[in-house]
Amino acid sequence: MILVLTGSARASVGLLPEEKQPIVVAVAERNPYGKKGPKTPLKIDEDTESEEARIRNILNTLSVTGMGEREGQTTALLGPFVLKPGAKLPPVLPDQKEVVLVILVQSNLVELGFVDKDGTADARKITLNIKRKPTVRYDLGIRATPPATEGTGGALGGTIKVDEDSKKQP
Repeated sequence: MILVLTGSARASVGLLPEEKQPIVVAVAERNPYGKKGPKTPLKIDEDTESEEARIRNILNTLSVTGMGEREGQTTALLGPFVLKPGAKLPPVLPDQKEVVLVILVQSNLVELGFVDKDGTADARKITLNIKRKPTVRYDLGIRATPPATEGTGGALGGTIKVDEDSKKQP
């Protein structure tokens, strides 16, 4: 079936394929119908965060879950790592080049340092504050009746100490 356009229908269609004329573009000229290239060359996504920053982020997300003292030396459990003063921290990243040294372990803080080329770890430090106050992670909604006198056992066992916070319980 052949369709022949005439009049106003012909004007609305515009240029037909048989009416096109080829344009020869020299190699030095820009192709007017081609896509424009990027203004800047495409870069491969580079990791802009330094290894030290990634180590800091990982160590800051870990919490100190235990403390102990043995032979006059305080140790702490930071996530899966046992921290002893003077010991090197195991790598936290695959192919980690930075060496992290445990500088100080106290009851209220842990201080770690990145070892420099001269072997010291004084310039770049990470200080982790330790919160030893117990917190409730999951409240099961079970309430023991408060004892008549402070320091006696409750219905669930243990010792209930009456203070301002426990008086506010429903």
